[in-house]
Amino acid sequence: MNSIQIVHTDQTHAQKSGTIEATAGSVSFENCLFGKSKYDKATAIHVSQKTVSLQLVSCNFTEINTTIDDITTEDYDGGAVYIERAQSVRITGGLFQRNQGYRTGAIRTSRVDNKTVTITGVQFDRNQALKATLNLEFILGNDIGNDIVFDHEFELTDITPTIGGSSSSLSQYPSIGSIKDAYKHGTLDYLLGRVAPDILYVNQSGTDDILAGSQGSPFRTIAYAVQTAPTSRDQGTTLSLADGSYSEKS
Repeated sequence: MNSIQIVHTDQTHAQKSGTIEATAGSVSFENCLFGKSKYDKATAIHVSQKTVSLQLVSCNFTEINTTIDDITTEDYDGGAVYIERAQSVRITGGLFQRNQGYRTGAIRTSRVDNKTVTITGVQFDRNQALKATLNLEFILGNDIGNDIVFDHEFELTDITPTIGGSSSSLSQYPSIGSIKDAYKHGTLDYLLGRVAPDILYVNQSGTDDILAGSQGSPFRTIAYAVQTAPTSRDQGTTLSLADGSYSEKS
């Protein structure tokens, strides 16, 4: 498909159809626009068979709500593009902007047979995992990624060479999440150019909020600060603790 545009004309009702189902062969989209849409536990593109090779080139996904703003949608994890099963996935160029889903707003993978997902030159902008707004204190120990959730089986060496390539994110932390413990807490955010701060501040008079951590607006607990300071091989973060006794939650 080349240079097509898909937008829901009636924004007052959630759509139960309108999903592009990719079930066989190689599927390619180039210079396509998937615009403002509301899905009832559905997605813009759904890839569901192992024979499918998915390629997106310079495609834009904007304001796609895949789960609707309600806690009862938690059984559907969201994502404007959902890879239930595919042989390979390649996304180059394009934009994912203001998309919303339960665990992720933009891209979710469940099974990729060759383990490699290529995402290069893609801009992510203010995508949102709805789960973060429902339980803020719990979210940093959980499995969300505002931009991407990688739930397929992979090793770090399968991902790091193929994610990035001038991609960037303006979404809130964490950008990339997973059900796997090793890749929670935004540990892969640096692949989208998200650089952890050199220093985070903690003070009992602060607040445990994802927008806190600065000297003027510190965190309240050490545990929350540690979770918010993911490290990569290339960068660490120093925690600056104010004097006093901290009461940490178990």
